[in-house]
Amino acid sequence: VLQAVPESTGLPDFLRLVGRRADGTPGRVEVWESSDGKQVILREGVLVGTKGLGGDMRSAEARTVIAGFDGQGGGGERLITLARLDGTAQVVPFSCDVTQLGREVIQIVDRQVATYRLREDCRFGDHGFSNDYWVETGSGRMRRSRQWAGPNYGYVDLTRLKD
Repeated sequence: VLQAVPESTGLPDFLRLVGRRADGTPGRVEVWESSDGKQVILREGVLVGTKGLGGDMRSAEARTVIAGFDGQGGGGERLITLARLDGTAQVVPFSCDVTQLGREVIQIVDRQVATYRLREDCRFGDHGFSNDYWVETGSGRMRRSRQWAGPNYGYVDLTRLKD
């Protein structure tokens, strides 16, 4: 179960896993669906697509972020394809840096989870965003994140409540 809380509303929803696949790119892809049929697509916990939000993120590379899950940080170019409201799409080549922010113990329901926190800062011209990730120590599994879902939707907080 994945809890999603859009910052624009603050209203939580509980998403169910409706698909999982591996492809030629590192990391497993999971499709999560909300109670009203909207979808978020994650690769190893990193947001790589949305459906039904309006101005959707059609696709996003996650390679540079996932590489930072080793706790060392990193960065590079991250291509994100954003849907425009007129039905066309724009590919944006964000330049991103991933920084290790240290270890944190976070609370997920009734459980304390040891994590390391990463921040991804991305820029393209005058536009930018920052994502925060809490990755479980040992398993390398994303447990919590605050991620940008595009210019129209803004940020969403995601917490994996149950595996």
